[in-house]
Amino acid sequence: GEFWNSTFFSDYQMVEYIENPSTAYIDTGVASYLGLESFGNMSFTTVPTTAVMMGARSGSGNRVSMLQISSSKWAIGYGNIYTSSIAVNANTMYFFHSRVYSKDVLLEINNVKGYSSSANFPSTVPVYNIYLFAEHLGAQVLDNTAGRLYNLNIYYNGPMVRSFVPCYRISDDVVGVYDVINDVFYTSANSVALVAGPDLT
Repeated sequence: GEFWNSTFFSDYQMVEYIENPSTAYIDTGVASYLGLESFGNMSFTTVPTTAVMMGARSGSGNRVSMLQISSSKWAIGYGNIYTSSIAVNANTMYFFHSRVYSKDVLLEINNVKGYSSSANFPSTVPVYNIYLFAEHLGAQVLDNTAGRLYNLNIYYNGPMVRSFVPCYRISDDVVGVYDVINDVFYTSANSVALVAGPDLT
């Protein structure tokens, strides 16, 4: 309601997707606690071998990775990495659904279950914010994903906390995602610019 009545449409131009050409990333401001769930669409121009789309970790066995690629297959990380049998292809639109709870870890790609477990996973999790297009490890940024993001919703223990709309700011053409939940525009957190896809009307 408030978003659609705001100045968004005069200040920002919605686009089909935003693309990370190399090492750009976005700090979502969402901490990597248990209880996270996400839905969205993305694609890759080339097939990555190892990459993280959304994640954070403080050690090799202490991670919350909502979505990643391992050995060119879709994977999810809670504690360790759990790799599905679903291969990643280039220039293909994927719908993803991931959930990381203490006793409920799920990864679905195009509505096909890639990984699911109800085991009681370790309760220790990193305290860093989740990054988009990369993994947050303290002051380090790891496993960047060069890909395209079309939309993304993030939930925490039920309520939606982020709903990202790909767009660019009309005044200076800076590309990023606009969170319609909190009315915040998120851009690349480093000097590498994100690239806008075609305008949406």
